[in-house]
Amino acid sequence: MSGSAVARLERVSFRALREASLEVPEGLTIVYGPNGSGKTSTALLLMGLAEPEAGRVEVLGRSPREAAGLGLVRGSLSPPRLDPALAPGETVGLHRGLCRGGAALGVDALLEGVPDRPVGLLSSGQRKRVDLARLFSCVPRGGLMVLDEPSENLDSRGRRLAAELVAKSLSHVRGVVVVTHDEGFAQLVARLAGSYHAVELSGGSFRRPITLEAPGEAGARGGGGSYVVEARALFRGGIPVSRFRSVKGVASVDYQVDVSWLAERLGIPLEGGLPLTVSPEAAARLSQAEGLPIINIDEVMVKLRIEAASVEAALEALAVIGREAAGVEWACVKQGS
Repeated sequence: MSGSAVARLERVSFRALREASLEVPEGLTIVYGPNGSGKTSTALLLMGLAEPEAGRVEVLGRSPREAAGLGLVRGSLSPPRLDPALAPGETVGLHRGLCRGGAALGVDALLEGVPDRPVGLLSSGQRKRVDLARLFSCVPRGGLMVLDEPSENLDSRGRRLAAELVAKSLSHVRGVVVVTHDEGFAQLVARLAGSYHAVELSGGSFRRPITLEAPGEAGARGGGGSYVVEARALFRGGIPVSRFRSVKGVASVDYQVDVSWLAERLGIPLEGGLPLTVSPEAAARLSQAEGLPIINIDEVMVKLRIEAASVEAALEALAVIGREAAGVEWACVKQGS
């Protein structure tokens, strides 16, 4: 590994990656590519959370697991891996308590407006903010930070804040790796950082370095969506979040189960706790910690908020709602702020 390099993947095969090689220099590295190209696999390998099937991974002259054990590598994954029974402050406090001399950046700003209740009861965008607050509560001095889709499910204000914190963290760490399919966010981070190294991930391999075009005025204001789709719709068999994200120009998707509708449908008074559909493991932890009644049903009323970079993308997202929902109570498209 060259003297200025922070990390390296050498002829690595793992999931979608096939004999992929990447050298991460000091500063900001952006790995840009579509869903399914191996971005999360790259993050897992650099964070020491997975071993390659073939090839070698090195971080700061060590194995990723050794570097992580020394507190030199920290990161966030998509979707966030958070304990649903803990409140936001508890989540951040737990990780900050385990921090080894790291810097704290923007924690209060990230948690502003996030309700103080179990993470499992928060919307997808709120959970993302909590996960970013957890990460930025302990920026590893002289280490490496890895962010997997940091703009996912964030509104324009949250995207701007995340990009600003990535740029600020560069003065504390040797390197930051941002893996994303969000071109607008990648452009915004690159502009705020001033200098960057960007590569495209496609077909299981890291392609030649790419130049990210400077974002337009929409990107300067918030890194994306200038139109917002809001809806209250009924879904059966799951919420098709991946369908919304596959629409070109969709910047973020935030959703929250309408618990008042669910309580009314099931005849459960809200005074006794909030009903929630979660995994069996999360349900066990939540019910034990908070005494919440956990109900698994195949039908939920959801409040959606989708940010899009163009009116065409917003209208296509609206069409997806119409095709996928079992019923739409109301929906609208409006100009973003």
